[in-house]
Amino acid sequence: MVVFDKTGTLTRGEPEVTDVLAAPGAAQERVLQIALSMEVLSEHPLAQAIVDRARRENLNPLPVERFEAVSGFGVKAVIQGYPCLLGNIRFMEQAGIRMNGLAEAATRLAGHGKTCVFVSEENRVIGLLGLSDVPKASAREALADLKKLGLKVAMMTGDNTQTAKAVGTALGIDQVLSEVLPGDKINEIKRLQSQGQVVAMVETGSTMPRP
Repeated sequence: MVVFDKTGTLTRGEPEVTDVLAAPGAAQERVLQIALSMEVLSEHPLAQAIVDRARRENLNPLPVERFEAVSGFGVKAVIQGYPCLLGNIRFMEQAGIRMNGLAEAATRLAGHGKTCVFVSEENRVIGLLGLSDVPKASAREALADLKKLGLKVAMMTGDNTQTAKAVGTALGIDQVLSEVLPGDKINEIKRLQSQGQVVAMVETGSTMPRP
């Protein structure tokens, strides 16, 4: 079995913000400015896409206090005296953040293979960003060639299950390992090996610890 990391390996690794949705009573500009303020400090692959979109809207970051990155979930900080979070739905749920009706919109975007990033302020979601990372032109053909050789192919990603399945379907991948935190990748490989699989892992970054 050959397991591929998604971002930058099967996809171009150049995500862009395609959707900016504001919750009732919130403004898109505020959503982007809060996101910019936190992501300009982040090293996450999606951060640059969010920063670029906010810069195109001529927005500037606000002062940030107590910034903290939470691997596999998102970032948190205090902005203008208010606690703010930016990250995936698991991050929001764990923090007890009110979704303000945007969970359904996230499901719709995920169905189109988009990664969803929630923005919260004062314990409520104020907006949702949808990001798209286009598969590499050669990816589907390369995967098909591996299948012809009798190899199984799988994709591993931190994306939620619906987003991951949409990308997997577009690439012709049957086995998708979704919602895998960076530190858990090696455990997923070991799990496959325990099932009798001989596994090769293909990735372009260095997010997976070495055994």
